[in-house]
Amino acid sequence: MKKLLPLILISILLLQCDDDSDSVVKDASGNAYETVVLGNQTWITSNLKSTRFCDGSEISTAFNYFAVDSLIAKYGRLYPWSVIDAGKNPCPCGYRVPSVEEYNNLVTFLGNDDGAKMKAQNQWQWVGEYATNLSRLSMMPSFWYDTFMTNANDYIKGDLNGRTYGYYWLNESTSELYAKGFMLSYNDKLSTQAEFEKSTYRAIRCVKD
Repeated sequence: MKKLLPLILISILLLQCDDDSDSVVKDASGNAYETVVLGNQTWITSNLKSTRFCDGSEISTAFNYFAVDSLIAKYGRLYPWSVIDAGKNPCPCGYRVPSVEEYNNLVTFLGNDDGAKMKAQNQWQWVGEYATNLSRLSMMPSFWYDTFMTNANDYIKGDLNGRTYGYYWLNESTSELYAKGFMLSYNDKLSTQAEFEKSTYRAIRCVKD
């Protein structure tokens, strides 16, 4: 019976994750994203790639992983806080950068080992129970970028190759210099709410309005 309990719990979680794999949304740049329903929330299942706001105007500050198409396709793009604070929406129309409350609701819904359930399988340095993707969010390592970095290319590529960390914005400013976000680590089964410098570039995952 004890051996069956984890399987039962996994089955319950999968049943609660509505099969929304046929639902695809596009951003203003034409990039397509599959979605997944988790509780009363709908999330896109890959990092934002858009170079345009929902209204069609250009996002001129997106970091594009050295303009390597395969990296953009896999990891999305990185964005500074100014993109979120621009009074426009970088996400597909009808979606938005998640609030702290929406992130907390996701964590509560996923329960124990929420970070492991978020992380894509076989894409992080530690796999198995540390990256189960039971949520089907398929969260990827994404690292971060700052315009003041020296040797940024080598540094970021090294971290991507190491498949160690993912950093994602939340839509809440905490001070003139900092805003909320959350992070995932290859060696931790939990996600962690954090504060990031607004000058840095981080990944974005969007949630439905």
